[in-house]
Amino acid sequence: HNWKKEIAYHLYLKALDIDPDNPRILWKLSLLYISLWTERAFKDALNLIEKVQNLLPLAPWVYAWSWEIANTNKLFFLCLKNIERYDEITSWKHRTFEPYLRKAEALYFLWNFKASRQELQKKELYYFWEWYHFQYNILDEKLRLLWY
Repeated sequence: HNWKKEIAYHLYLKALDIDPDNPRILWKLSLLYISLWTERAFKDALNLIEKVQNLLPLAPWVYAWSWEIANTNKLFFLCLKNIERYDEITSWKHRTFEPYLRKAEALYFLWNFKASRQELQKKELYYFWEWYHFQYNILDEKLRLLWY
């Protein structure tokens, strides 16, 4: 996809040569800059988290960072992989609801509505779930609209 962005970048620069004060071109070019920056920042963040995972392989919060970044960047399979690792590290420990809410969100975006609903129904197994009640309600409503 980077080659497409490079072509777009050059086309916007050429358009600015023709009409340097065109607000639409300036706006589109700024969006392109932002997308290039966020893409690079995302890759850098994942690389840093991978280093931390190698340094602290048994620290659950490292995997929490990774699933947050993965979910916000629509890498839902990576999110699920990190939650799976979190499960292994925290087995037999009392857990918060957050990772399972994120898991339910990832499953929702992967169109696995049944599994997403099953994760939400486990809320009473985890402590601190009330803290995420607002986000729970949003996902619950989306599932009701699309599935049940």
